[in-house]
Amino acid sequence: AAEGGHLYVVEWLHANRSEGCTERAMDWAAEGGHLYVVEWLHANRSEGCTEWAMNQAAGGGHLSLVEWLHANRSEGCTRDAMGAAAEGGHLSVVEWLHANLRAAPQMPWIRQLKMATCLWWSGCIPT
Repeated sequence: AAEGGHLYVVEWLHANRSEGCTERAMDWAAEGGHLYVVEWLHANRSEGCTEWAMNQAAGGGHLSLVEWLHANRSEGCTRDAMGAAAEGGHLSVVEWLHANLRAAPQMPWIRQLKMATCLWWSGCIPT
């Protein structure tokens, strides 16, 4: 339900079932760009998420979600976030990660960024 952005189902499950959920619920919601589901899970559940949430949000070009996770969660991301954003051609996310996560070690994503730039200039990647 969280992965598909179906907040009404997530709310119903929370109110009517006792199994709870895992941190994957927030991870999957972030991957799908469902900020409203991530916010609800953050406010109403205690499982949290993993670094995978920001990595996947970055790879999907969901800048507002990356910013929200950075401001509201402590899990952060791995090197994969920058690589995924570059591979997806999400320059605004690449720029944000670079500006806000400068403490990260040199990342091996530069080749992917160069390749994405070349593909974009040649018209192979839409803007």
